Amino acid sequence: MKAFASAFLLEWRSLVRSKAAALLAVAALGWMAALPRIAGGGTADNAAAIDARYALGSAFAIVLVSLSAAAAGSLAREREEKRLQLSAIRPVRLAVLAAARIAALAMCGSAVLAACCAILAWRTGPSLPCDRAYPPVLESPSNEARRLYEEYCEKYADFREKAEQAGKMQTLRYLEEFAKSKMQTVAPGETAVWNFPAPAGGDGARLAVRCRFIDAFGRLEKMAGTFRFGGAEGEIGGMNKTEARVPLSRKPEGGASTAPGTLEFRNNGRIGATLSPRNDLRLLEEDGTFAGNAARAWIVLSAVLCMALSIGVFLGACFGRSVAVFCTMALLAMSVMAPAAVEGSIDPLTATKAERLGLDLALVSEAALSPLNAFHPVAALESRETIPLDEALRACAAGFIAYPALFSLLAGLAMAVKRE
Repeated sequence: MKAFASAFLLEWRSLVRSKAAALLAVAALGWMAALPRIAGGGTADNAAAIDARYALGSAFAIVLVSLSAAAAGSLAREREEKRLQLSAIRPVRLAVLAAARIAALAMCGSAVLAACCAILAWRTGPSLPCDRAYPPVLESPSNEARRLYEEYCEKYADFREKAEQAGKMQTLRYLEEFAKSKMQTVAPGETAVWNFPAPAGGDGARLAVRCRFIDAFGRLEKMAGTFRFGGAEGEIGGMNKTEARVPLSRKPEGGASTAPGTLEFRNNGRIGATLSPRNDLRLLEEDGTFAGNAARAWIVLSAVLCMALSIGVFLGACFGRSVAVFCTMALLAMSVMAPAAVEGSIDPLTATKAERLGLDLALVSEAALSPLNAFHPVAALESRETIPLDEALRACAAGFIAYPALFSLLAGLAMAVKRE
């Protein structure tokens, strides 16, 4: 522990003396301060959403890219210039040195992100209520894909032939993506029913429904209907935006109600309403404040930053400076450019061998980078959704423990091999 503390202080002093920490803070906080003046206008809700997405999201990108490049480049440069022994004085192990560098860079970035989240909470309103979002209880996409695969193979001979050519795994992946975006249309006068988990607050919870509907022409103005959950209901009508939040109010005793855990929607309009229940429908329960949610977002963002820094230090231990920085930036770009975009452009049932190879590579990269894409705190702040406690704990376990421990050990081994 003493060796780690010594190495950590050495790295931290280097960040302070080189003014890297100060320049990073000026860049991120300067962007947070400048964006409201650049964006301007709009409603208060739109301004808060823009602030969360573009101000905090861009500030996080600045911190992530800058420190990841520093993590990869600085270690690689020290190896190339034979200056690593100045830091790795015995009995400090190389793995401890790598872990200390990750910790110092993570603390620097975390401090800047804490200031950014505090500014966002102050501008948006610390006491602004947030909502816990419950998705509908649906069959998992993987189970639905397997069920559809068996049904289609049994009913359609041409589907079975194409599935054999593409391979079962590729076809199941295609059907799984289809299940994730499956649409449902509620005709005029019809009632659709979905099951939801019971709200944590019970009967006294303050509820709402967030929905996105479109009609056959892609318009929203003619949407009208009634949502009912238990003894609470709310009206929707005259939608003129892509998303609506419908508050549900309790009705007097003896009024109409639904079965426990059941949300009903009756289409009172003149045209069919289309939505993807898995993506476009959420039951909201008021839960906590924006300040508390911003604090959780800071923890998750810091954990994701620590994951990226761990990978950057490992690459710096393995390659030269230019290669390490390039690989780090490429991995970050691949994590942002979702491989789903590649998957969506290729139909595995009709794809050529080259296209299937590209799809396989996309799937491998998606699986390898899935921890970096598993958490979305900025999107939660934008929509004012409470970040679940279990998600924050999972991010902490992965970002602050698993990734640094694994990649610092690997970096120590790589540096030991390079020195021999």
